[in-house]
Parts: sequence; C-alpha cells; structure tokens
Amino acid sequence: MVSEEMLAKREIVLRLEDCDTFATIKINGKEAGKTSNRFARYTFDVKPLLKSGANEIEGIFKSPETEADERARLLTHKYPMSNVMWAKNQALVRKPACHAGWDWGPSLQVVGFCGKVEIVASDSPRVEYITTRQNFNGDFSRCDLEVTAWMSDGGKRVKNIAIDNPPLWWPAGDGNRDGGRCVEKRSAALHGDALLAAQ
Repeated sequence: MVSEEMLAKREIVLRLEDCDTFATIKINGKEAGKTSNRFARYTFDVKPLLKSGANEIEGIFKSPETEADERARLLTHKYPMSNVMWAKNQALVRKPACHAGWDWGPSLQVVGFCGKVEIVASDSPRVEYITTRQNFNGDFSRCDLEVTAWMSDGGKRVKNIAIDNPPLWWPAGDGNRDGGRCVEKRSAALHGDALLAAQ
C-alpha cells in the first residue's frame, strides 16, 4: 500500500535487486522501465505512476533464448557456447550461463523477479551502494578501512576507520577466522547521512 505520506516525498523509486532478465516493468499499466541484465540493480522513478492505496507492479518477460538468437542474427561473426548443444547464443545475454544447461543440469531458461522488489521514498539522496577498501601496513598490524557510500544523486560519502591489530581472515586451514564486521546504519543512511561504524 502506498500512503499519502509516501506520495509527498521528493523521490519515489522502484528498486529491483535481481531481475532475470529481459523485462518491461509497468506500474498501474504504465511503463516504468526495461531491464536487460540479470547482474545489475535497476532503479526507476515511479512517483508519477503511483496512486494512494493499492498499486500494481507488473513484469512482462521476454524469452532470453529468443533475445540471444535475435542478437546473434545481427552479428557478422558467431560466438557460440562450446559446452552446450542448445541455447548456443547464451553468451550474448547477461544471464547465468548455467541456465542454458551444463554437464550437471538441464537447460531451464527461467525468468522472473529473483530478488527484492521494493518501493523506496525519500526526501534526500539515498545510499545506492556501499564499498570498502582495506589498506594494511607491512606486518598487518594496522588496517585503514575506507568505507564509501555511493548516493543516488551521484555524490558519495566517505568514512575512514583505523583498525589496530585487525582480526585477519586466513584461507581454510591457515589460521583463525575471527573476522570484523562493518555495519551500515540504515536509518541514517536513507536520509543521506551515511553513518558507518566498524566493530
């Protein structure tokens, strides 16, 4: 349900975390956007399409095999997958290769919403992604952790955290696995103040 309070927000977006793969997305019968990559997150501005109360989100999916074959016909050279006898053009679409079949599984060209589908409303920039970079000194006794929150307005918020004697994660059989955690404070992050803390 969409409330009047939500409709009053400056931005309202539909966020698809994992959409497989070629889809036309509609809100209340009107097109909000298209997807073409299973490995990408999609964010569509849907404020003009929403109404107070119940709303309908619809995904109209196209066969990935059909799309791959159409793309192949436009090429002057062929790029067939060598490990399967069917879905030969699977390499031309951004979708898990194993969906075209593998030595351990059948060819099932599944489609649909595979991850979270959510409507996000905000008055200030949203956190879109969080990335980290670890810089250790020579003997691994100190780590300078750079945490970057990438914002919806194209900006970023950076927090640097110094960690003395950080717990290290060693490969299996080579040491203890006492790892640290980096926690995103979501309530503040949604308002554009990416508060990030290390524990």
